[in-house]
Amino acid sequence: QSYKSFGYTFLGFFDQKTRNNPYNHLVKGNIEDLKSYCKKENIDEIYVALPNLSPAFIEELQKFADANFIYLRIVIEGSEKAPSNANVFTFG
Repeated sequence: QSYKSFGYTFLGFFDQKTRNNPYNHLVKGNIEDLKSYCKKENIDEIYVALPNLSPAFIEELQKFADANFIYLRIVIEGSEKAPSNANVFTFG
């Protein structure tokens, strides 16, 4: 899906589980496939909205994004805590 007026082209999801929903055709792989996909497709921005991510995984993803000049956006739920070195923006 392309949102050219916003400057985005949505390429797909990565998920830890297989789910039965109408968006399965957009799943590009599991979360472990994310890094290789980003390199292959020259991704410049990642949004992560998975609940209960470990701090170690978030740190690993931050380092990967920084090393590859990728913007990393972490969407957290109200009860979750943002990483201490993150810039926090609220919407809505």
